[in-house]
Amino acid sequence: MMKRPSLRKAAGALLAAFALALAAGTAFVAADGQNRSVLRHEADNLICDLKDLSGIDLASPIDWDGQPEEVVAWIEIPGTRVDYPVVQASPSSPDYYLTHDQYGQYDVYGIPFIAAGCEKGIDSPNVIICAHHMDDGSMFADVAGFSRSEFAQEHRDVLIYTRERTYELKVKGAQIIDGSSELATTQFADSQDYADWVSKTNDRSCATLASLDPSRQTFTLCTCSYTTYRNERTLVFCQ
Repeated sequence: MMKRPSLRKAAGALLAAFALALAAGTAFVAADGQNRSVLRHEADNLICDLKDLSGIDLASPIDWDGQPEEVVAWIEIPGTRVDYPVVQASPSSPDYYLTHDQYGQYDVYGIPFIAAGCEKGIDSPNVIICAHHMDDGSMFADVAGFSRSEFAQEHRDVLIYTRERTYELKVKGAQIIDGSSELATTQFADSQDYADWVSKTNDRSCATLASLDPSRQTFTLCTCSYTTYRNERTLVFCQ
């Protein structure tokens, strides 16, 4: 399923280009700035400052030409088996990608997807990405491990690639909840409403590495887990 060129090859190509530039006496200038994005909720103009941690994406590791347009992102958690394309669920069929792949073909494994309630997709204030916890360890099985502080500490980095940019995220904490309850909030009336949600999330996390920042966008990874309840979910919060 993977269509990703080697990161090592991409880095090697950049180093080779740099060496050629030096040999030719050409000045090599890399722009490494920080962009500020504005997040607005359609109803009440929710505004949150978002820090672009990636600067300019010089060499994307994803072969976007080899992916269908349904793929809106790619998620990778180094040191785990999480390395998959991500699609956007539709409000008319929110569970479709639990049993279908990015090509629309039936697949019991499904594919990671952004929850339908995230109206702005990858630009939503709280981007919820869901996937199965498969018995063979694939999909988001490793995500369930973030409820253990030691595992979370050892796998703090989460990478989200899109066609426009790279999100370099850090795991901040995790929760285990009853699957019959509301998974996570996707709609916020204003910035204070979002800040209140962030505060409650910080208080309820069972594995906390750092507090969520109410001025930043949140990514929430969601999968089934089997530790306390028969029908439970693990939520992992990243910024």
